[in-house]
Formats: sequence, C-alpha cells, structure tokens
Amino acid sequence: MESSLLLLLTLFGYANAVPGSDIGPIGKIDLLRVDPCPVKNNLKEKPTMLVNFSPKSKLMNGNLSLPFPLDNTITTRTYLHQWTGSEWKKKVQKWENGKVCDYVNQYIQKLYKIFVDALEPKIKSKTCGIKKGNYKLVNLQTTAKQLGIPSIYYGRLKMEIHVFKGKDEIFCIEGEADSKRN
Repeated sequence: MESSLLLLLTLFGYANAVPGSDIGPIGKIDLLRVDPCPVKNNLKEKPTMLVNFSPKSKLMNGNLSLPFPLDNTITTRTYLHQWTGSEWKKKVQKWENGKVCDYVNQYIQKLYKIFVDALEPKIKSKTCGIKKGNYKLVNLQTTAKQLGIPSIYYGRLKMEIHVFKGKDEIFCIEGEADSKRN
C-alpha cells in the first residue's frame, strides 16, 4: 500500500535529529519485520491489505483491495521510535496528517515508481494515486541507495504508520529495522 510500505522504508531519514541522537548519512538498513496493526473504522466498504515480508529474501508480497482510490485525500500519521538498549524511546519523530501524494511528489518519486512497478495489474500512471480495485504486490524489494534520503537514524528503529480516509483509519503497518553506518 503506497503510504504504508513506502513511508516505512523512507521516513527514517526525513527528520530533524533529536538532540543526542546518532544520525547521519544513509548506510546499511536491515529491515527485520513488517506487520499489520489492528484497525477499527466505521466504513461500509473496508479496504484490506495483507503483506508477507521475508526477512531472509527481504522481499514483500501481498494483496491490496481498495474500495476507493488512494489519492491526496488520504492522510497519514507516522511515528518513529528508537531502541535505547532497554526500552523504546517513543516518538523520536512524528509526522501527522500528511497528505500521501504531497509527500510522494515532494520526496519519494523514485521509490514510488519501484512500488507501483511491483503491483499487478500494472498501473499506467506513474504519478501519485492508485485507482480503486484489487492488486497484488509482487516481489517488492528496495535497497538503501534507492531510497534517496539524505540522512537516517542509526540503531534499532520501529515505525508505525497509520493511514486515514477522513477520520477513519484504513490501514496500519509497523516495521522494525537496524540502521548502521557503512
């Protein structure tokens, strides 16, 4: 799903550093897990997203069913947590109510193309937006170099991405990664 998987892979680097945090140029990112979080909403037609991430192959596959288009009416709330060695330091960074397409167009056009190229059926338009319908995500894999981000936190990171249509949460995804200097 455009906002969840893409943001999970990219938002690590688009933050102002928290004082005392170890942050620097992108190095190696080892994505450890990607899992859905519970979602509650009052929508009559509910979107569904099933994602299977293989820690060994680093490939993501899944199914996406959209009863409405994903466009700039969709917003996100994203939270980055950092492991201190004994507990999660919550919300070292947060991005709230960002419009998905504004973010894609401003920061991650290259990664968005990689994402839509992994969808079946193929999407003709390479600009932000996915029409309503049923899609398969097939063998999505990105490298740190493809992200095109200027900086990243180092250490164990956890990201929660909550995706909304109006006030209704439609998707939630959580992932963990180890970020290291080269």
